[in-house]
Amino acid sequence: MKPIGRLILFLLVAGLAFGGWQLYQKNGGKTPTIVLPGGGGATKAPIGSNTPIPDTPKGEETTGGNLEPKGSGASLTLITSATKKGWLEAQVEQFNAEKGGNVRIEYIETRDALQAILNGKQKPTLWSPSAPLWATRLSEKWAEDHGGTALVNDSDPNAYRVYLRTPIVFVTTKQKAGFLRPLLSGPRAWENLADLSAGKKKLPGATRPFVWAHADPIKANSGFLTLGLLLDAYVQSTNGAVTTEQAASSGGFAAYLRKVEATMPLDAPVREGSSALMKAFIADPNRYDVITAYESAALEAAVKDPDLAVLYPSPTVVSEQAVVLISGDWVTPDQKDQAAELLTFLGGEDSLRDGVNTHFRPTRQSASVSLSPEIARRRAQGFQQTFTSVEVPSYEALNTSAALWNKVIGKR
Repeated sequence: MKPIGRLILFLLVAGLAFGGWQLYQKNGGKTPTIVLPGGGGATKAPIGSNTPIPDTPKGEETTGGNLEPKGSGASLTLITSATKKGWLEAQVEQFNAEKGGNVRIEYIETRDALQAILNGKQKPTLWSPSAPLWATRLSEKWAEDHGGTALVNDSDPNAYRVYLRTPIVFVTTKQKAGFLRPLLSGPRAWENLADLSAGKKKLPGATRPFVWAHADPIKANSGFLTLGLLLDAYVQSTNGAVTTEQAASSGGFAAYLRKVEATMPLDAPVREGSSALMKAFIADPNRYDVITAYESAALEAAVKDPDLAVLYPSPTVVSEQAVVLISGDWVTPDQKDQAAELLTFLGGEDSLRDGVNTHFRPTRQSASVSLSPEIARRRAQGFQQTFTSVEVPSYEALNTSAALWNKVIGKR
């Protein structure tokens, strides 16, 4: 190479070296980071750094909050009353766990739930009211307001099922049951209660007026059904002179209530409802001589208290635990399918056996699913396999009679 060429090459190398040194100084003595085109400015965490590298598998994304269970399907709401927290709540939890369901329970008292659904404030997929007559009323009223469209199809087993039953019974003590059984186990039970309340008949050894009670029919289904028995007894006493609907608001029925319930206390347990009344009786059996309650609640208490005894009105009335599918336009096909699956699940042998364990009678009985063995064990306390019952009066008649009761008894 000629001397002039060597000089040019030397100057070029020196210039590059000087430029690199200046860039190094400009970056504070640190090696510059070069971002390649198409990299979007993202860099991997350097090896040995404390920055975690996400390990989310390809095709999945991390999200905030709780994840729905796999295979959960559409979310749906089941409305029921707080008194049904036992069997129904346990079965829904089991359905969600075993079947990948996504059913949420919301607790609203039956009367309030009826109004909320009719007013559009609640839009559930399923409803378990305190008695089937409420579902019938919902469907009737909805049809009136929406051009004849029914909201509940009570003839479709995929939309309407009754699982458990329990009759209304009188609860007392063994000591009093011997005297009361012939009075309260026949067709004149309510007239005999009136005579006991008026002092025309007296418990042996009684030192105070006779006291009997039922839960407030405005707030409690057991009280509502007891009022139905009183209404039926009054109609029978007229020898068919009035219908149930006519009697419900009549002066004659008002006078009948005043007579039969002359000494009934309107204390806190009565006002609070079925469970509170039963608890008050168990805590102090001398507080009331007799109360009405569900057989299931009485059987649960009898297991713990051998002095407790029951009597069956003849006729009595039966409370049924049903779950119904709401056929509203807000219910999606996926929700309807999952609801039908839950209805089938609740009718399974395992589910009904759990119901028997809570002292209810299953509507579908088998050798392994029956309350009969437990009833037989408690025969000495008055529990019996069979009983006579009547149909629950219509919603309109019962609702009207409840308003009358509240006026002449509830506000006295």
